[in-house]
Amino acid sequence: MSDAHLSAAKNLATHAIALAPTLAEPYIALAQYHYLGKREYDLALEQLQRALALEPNNVRALESSAYIHRRQGQWDRAVSEMAKCEERDPRNAQLVGNLGAAYCSLRMWDDAKRVGLRALAIDPHSTLGLQTAMFASLNGKGDIDEAKRTLANYPPEERVADFTVMGSMPTAVYLKLVERDFVGALRLCESEIADPDENRARLALRTAIHVLAGTSAQPRDEIERARDLLESRLREQPEDPVVLLELGWVNLALDRKAEALRLAHQATEVLPVEKDALLGPTHLACLAEIQARAGEATEAVKTLQRLLAMSIGYYISI
Repeated sequence: MSDAHLSAAKNLATHAIALAPTLAEPYIALAQYHYLGKREYDLALEQLQRALALEPNNVRALESSAYIHRRQGQWDRAVSEMAKCEERDPRNAQLVGNLGAAYCSLRMWDDAKRVGLRALAIDPHSTLGLQTAMFASLNGKGDIDEAKRTLANYPPEERVADFTVMGSMPTAVYLKLVERDFVGALRLCESEIADPDENRARLALRTAIHVLAGTSAQPRDEIERARDLLESRLREQPEDPVVLLELGWVNLALDRKAEALRLAHQATEVLPVEKDALLGPTHLACLAEIQARAGEATEAVKTLQRLLAMSIGYYISI
């Protein structure tokens, strides 16, 4: 989101507080500005506390607090708060999916599978529920057949949205890659839609799949188009870690290994684990993948060792 849009959002939330200072919603809106717009976690929590002082049972305020505590690395507190929210809002599939994703991050695979399936029972199209249940099968037990059965029972309606690391791609595509079915994976992300962000991510994902397959079958003009789109986006948002990492994969396809490594390192510096305990590990995982593909196996192992030393894994959610 541009600075102009962020400023407008803050002004609207502040104005709403002036008009209705006894309502919780304006404070929650201002908290979202600090949290999602500026990554100012403490300021966001201050606003959420004001909302909860007015409405102690406001699920949205408590849910947002949980997500912020998760970003701060306070995982036990975040899980406890999400569980309380579920008691008050048991049909909220997005909330339940995020709870399952937290269990995945904590490598609590049985809980992740149970909660992921509960999210799917509420909403059979829950992307988070599907991701959680499948990751629990794949990462927790190494059971590809179980993951395939889950996918068959809950056909996804997923978008690429943003692709950074192998595990953050759509679950159906990821499962194809686990089975080394590169042709099938490419087929799942070949169509284009009107959303430019989606198409940019699709091109980056297709490029990464070709890199993994070790083929040169991807048309050069498609790779160049992906690079042009990503570089244009990077000029608009020079510190967007997602674009930096996607562009890293494109540079691997162009055999520009040094540039791919530079971009991947930059992404981990822009949003380190210390600043975001949820997405920081994901960016480290992508760095390891790019290091391995760029011929830096020793450095890739060091990055993976750093990840394994953490109490959490990597997982994508909101």
